Amino acid sequence: MKKQFLITIILLMVMSMAGFQLYAQKDADKLKTEIKLINDKLVKASLDNNLNAAMNFYCDDVISMPNYGPQIVDKKHLLDKNKKDMQEGF
Repeated sequence: MKKQFLITIILLMVMSMAGFQLYAQKDADKLKTEIKLINDKLVKASLDNNLNAAMNFYCDDVISMPNYGPQIVDKKHLLDKNKKDMQEGF
């Protein structure tokens, strides 16, 4: 009797864990889809040289650490830096 009860508990736990994994997978797929949509919008804005649209994806206190250059803090400074880079042909 005790052995059967233990087997039942273990079986229920395994089934519950499998159900949670399926639920988590659905959430992960949804999140991947949302990230891809945001990335596609950012890529489109970048390819269209639409800096204002691209900057909408950044928070106001963004920190950028470009290679071989000083750290950039703040969305306005990053926008100014990107405009300057575009004018220089980057």
